[in-house]
Order: sequence, then C-alpha cells, then structure tokens
Amino acid sequence: MGLSPGINVLEWWTDKDSESTAILTVYFIERYSWPESSEDDLFAETNFAIQSSLGFVEKRMMSFAKQGDLDWVHDMERDTWKRVNR
Repeated sequence: MGLSPGINVLEWWTDKDSESTAILTVYFIERYSWPESSEDDLFAETNFAIQSSLGFVEKRMMSFAKQGDLDWVHDMERDTWKRVNR
C-alpha cells in the first residue's frame, strides 16, 4: 500500500462524546515522520455542523493534507487510508 516509516500522514478522528448538538469536533494530526512523532507534527481541531457527513469531513481532511504536502490521510475511526493525489 506504500506505507513505510517516515511518510507524511494526516490522521483524523471525531469527538463522539461532545455535548454539543450542533457542532461536530474533528481532531487531526499532521505527522511528518509517521509512525514516529516529530517536533514538526501539528495537532489541531476544527468544527463542522453536526449534520455534515463524514464524506464531507473526509474531503476537507484531504484538502488540508494537500496544503500540508502530506502523502496519506488516515481516518482513524474507520481505519481507512487514502493516498493524497497532487
């Protein structure tokens, strides 16, 4: 599948325990030496309307990955990997 140590990966997941009924919190980590951590890694969170589909969120994560020059996107909830096409 092309996954080897040292690749650049965006890992993301949602907050299923959120008390908000209107906001879906999505967390992501840009990892620049996957699977190891590095000082260049970036942890962030963003919010979407709760009615946003996971497909929409996945498209946004792919957009973030392209902007960050990452190689793969890992949906940690569904454990799916997608190569970033440039």
